[in-house]
Amino acid sequence: MPAPSPSPAPPQAQAPRRGLAWLIRIGPYVSLGLALLMMWDGIRWFSQVYPQELKTHHLQQLAATARAAATQLDAVFSNAESSLRTVDLWLLTQPQGEILNDAALAQLAETLRESSHDLVDVLVGSRDGRFHRLPSGQGGAPMATMSADDLAFLYGPPGTKGPLLGAPLQLRPGGPLYIPLALPMSAPP
Repeated sequence: MPAPSPSPAPPQAQAPRRGLAWLIRIGPYVSLGLALLMMWDGIRWFSQVYPQELKTHHLQQLAATARAAATQLDAVFSNAESSLRTVDLWLLTQPQGEILNDAALAQLAETLRESSHDLVDVLVGSRDGRFHRLPSGQGGAPMATMSADDLAFLYGPPGTKGPLLGAPLQLRPGGPLYIPLALPMSAPP
């Protein structure tokens, strides 16, 4: 008996094969299209969204740094004002005389320097613009000299109460900048 020949598949069974063949034929193009679309979306994100996020992040870091610097600067100025008031009170209790070489005042100035970790330095200034560091170990030579305009700004109008800020000073070429803070003294000059 001859072997029966296979019967052709019914039309319903051929439909999934045609769908599979169609998917195999256009699937790579669809995959390529999706990959290109994702790549362009990534490029758009890196070119538009990421810089904005980076800018926002850097602005937040800058604001935090500015707040920290303001807090530290406020503490330094408060310490400087406190040091000036301490020297002013000390001068009120001492007899008149040469203060540039006074050992007790020099020790007080050194203690104030150390307590601020050398962020605050006590200089004695005169109205003619000469500033001396305490103790005056340079043979009486001033450590810095300011112009008349800078002095007028630093000392302010007559009768001014409270500390006044001056323009930054550079005492030595290449050295650090100092911000002068003056306090009108209660003791007579």
